[in-house]
Amino acid sequence: MRQLIIARKDLNMSPGKLAAQVAHASWAFFSNQIRNKIPSLIYDRDGNLTDKVFMAFELDKDIYEKWFCDIFTKTICEAKNKN
Repeated sequence: MRQLIIARKDLNMSPGKLAAQVAHASWAFFSNQIRNKIPSLIYDRDGNLTDKVFMAFELDKDIYEKWFCDIFTKTICEAKNKN
């Protein structure tokens, strides 16, 4: 599996800011998978509202195997602008 992240050159970010934004983009893919699977109100195993999060969600087997169990390549490219 290869994650492709395209960063815009016209935003003129410093190297540190660019690195932070690329890290955010990489994590966003996986965190969206989690966020979309859990309800906005969190309940414990007994069905009571709680302030702790118990996560149980489904993830496609191939994504799990390639994300967690294999080499996950990230490729960062640049684009001149939004177009």
